[in-house]
Amino acid sequence: MKPIRRMNAAIALVAVVACVRCASAADTGGLAIAAPQALRLLDRIVPGAAAFETTATDLDGHAGYRVAGAIGNDRYEGLVDAIVPRVLSVSKNGAEQYAWPGIFAVGHRGAMRFAPENTISAYKKAIELGAHYIEMDVRETKDGHFVIMHDPSVFRTTGGRGIVSALTVAEIKQFDAGAKFGPEFAGERVPTLDEALDAIAGKAIPDIDFKAGDPAKLVEVLRARVLLGKATFANNDPVILRKVIDCGGGQVSIRPAPPEERDSVGVLQQSLDPPLANIDDPSRFTEIHRAGIKVFTNTMSAKQEDEEAHIKAAIEAYADYIQTDRLDILVPLLKERGLYAPHP
Repeated sequence: MKPIRRMNAAIALVAVVACVRCASAADTGGLAIAAPQALRLLDRIVPGAAAFETTATDLDGHAGYRVAGAIGNDRYEGLVDAIVPRVLSVSKNGAEQYAWPGIFAVGHRGAMRFAPENTISAYKKAIELGAHYIEMDVRETKDGHFVIMHDPSVFRTTGGRGIVSALTVAEIKQFDAGAKFGPEFAGERVPTLDEALDAIAGKAIPDIDFKAGDPAKLVEVLRARVLLGKATFANNDPVILRKVIDCGGGQVSIRPAPPEERDSVGVLQQSLDPPLANIDDPSRFTEIHRAGIKVFTNTMSAKQEDEEAHIKAAIEAYADYIQTDRLDILVPLLKERGLYAPHP
C-alpha cells in the first residue's frame, strides 16, 4: 500500500491497522463522539463552528461527520472522525485550511541508542533516522547559560563532578560527554541550547523538556529563533507552565501530563488548555482526543522487543506524537502504514 499523507492519513490508520475495537464500534454504532461533540472539536480550529450543521458520513468503512456552515461570507467544510475523536480536515471557501498531518516521530534525547544522549551526534543521528522532533533536556548553568543535560549532576554522562546549576558553562564544556558511550565519540562535549538548536535548524523541531532555570528566558530564546508555535515544551510544574504560556503569548505548545484520575482531563483543559497532553496509557487516548487535545506518548523501554510492542500499541491507539529511543523501528512502521507526517 502506498503511503497516504495529510488528511487521508487518519483514514489510512483505520484501514491499515487491524483494530477489532474500531470494527466493533462501527458495527454497533458505539461512537466515541456524537455530533455536538464533533462540532466542539471543530470549534477549537474554527471559532464559531459550534453552530454548523453535521451529517453522518462514512470514512473508508467507519463512522464520521461531515460538517458545513458559514461565518460571515466564508463557507467552511470539515470532516470529523467519530471513532478517533479528531478533526481530519477543514476547508475555507474550497481551500484547505487544516489537515490532520499524521503521526510525528520524536527522538528521545536525540537517538540515544546510537550515540551519546543529548549530544550533537545524537541529534544528527535522529535526523538521519527521520525524527520530526528532537527531545532535549534543558538546564540553566550557574552563569545563566542553557545547556543540554538530563540529570541535575553531570556525572552519569560525562564522569565529571558537580551540579549543572552550580557550574559555569565553561566548566561543563571541559567534560567529555561521549567517551562513556563509546571510544568513537570521545571528545564530544555537552552542547549549549544554542548549539543544539543550530544543529537541528531546518531539519527538525525541538521538543524542550525543561528541567531547571528561568522559563521566561527560555521563551525568549524560542521567540528569537521563530520557534514559538513550533517547539513543544514539557514540564509538570503548573507555575512554570503558566509562566511559559503568559511569556509566550499562548504560542508555546506545552505538553503537560493530565491528572491520573479518569475523566479528569477537563480539569487540565480548564486550567491550561494545552494543545498536547503527555500520556503513556493508551486506554486514555480517546479521553484526551475527546477534549480536542493531541496525544504525545512515550514508548521507551530497556528491551527492544518491549519498545517495539509499545510503539505498535501507540500507533494502534491513535497517538499524534510518539517519543522513542528506536526511531529505526518507529519511522519505517509509520511510513509502511501511510501515517508518517510531513516534516513541520
